[in-house]
Amino acid sequence: MTESVRVLRELSTIAAEYNVDLAFEFLGFPHISVSKLDQCYRIVRETDRPNIGLVLDTFHFYAGGSDVKDIEAVDKDKIFIFHINDAEDRERSQLEDAHRLFPGEGVIPLTDILRSLKKIGYDNMVSIELFRPEYWELAPEELGRCSLLSMKQVLKKALDPA
Repeated sequence: MTESVRVLRELSTIAAEYNVDLAFEFLGFPHISVSKLDQCYRIVRETDRPNIGLVLDTFHFYAGGSDVKDIEAVDKDKIFIFHINDAEDRERSQLEDAHRLFPGEGVIPLTDILRSLKKIGYDNMVSIELFRPEYWELAPEELGRCSLLSMKQVLKKALDPA
């Protein structure tokens, strides 16, 4: 943690000269030192710089075994980037980026994640991040349409009061 904080402070100083914000991303892979949301947020808090926040990627959140309750401890203003995607039903330690799916097509508890984000007041941008090779074969317009439709359906299911 100490080394991450030190490096982020250095990068923060450089980025601030250019009025740039930096988002620190935890990666839910077994060989990564920062693989959970709570670890990432502790580092961001300890760094204590206004231009340092975090990336919340639902794939890494799930793969790394983060707890939905940990979202409620995060300051919504420190979530600089939110990626929504889903994953195949595999052993978490075996998940790779190529196992990502359109939101709503896999096993990630997206409804719970989105409701927790709503609970803390997060209402900023949502983006999709897909590294699935067969999706690359789709025409860009089709990929965009499928991505948008899947996000809208998941968001509606999670956030509609009905």
